[in-house]
Amino acid sequence: MPTIIFNKKDLNINKRNSLIEYLKSKNIDIRVFFWPLSMMNFYKSQKLNNKVSYELFSRGINLPSYVELKLNEQKKVVSYIINFLKLKKNV
Repeated sequence: MPTIIFNKKDLNINKRNSLIEYLKSKNIDIRVFFWPLSMMNFYKSQKLNNKVSYELFSRGINLPSYVELKLNEQKKVVSYIINFLKLKKNV
């Protein structure tokens, strides 16, 4: 699955969640890059120092990917992301 990890200055976890909601409202299937294992119930009792995984989690999304995905659909996803980032930069 193709992934985007945004720069810290461009996207934080709040903006990332807003971006996911925005793209879902456009019927685009976007998901969080990955969930750090230490967020799972099994590991919560352990004190793990995994700053990198939390940092990537807060700034990453997985883009849609499937065999039938057409180039014009890919371009539409990219344009929505660019427009979202431009709007949020001005807020």
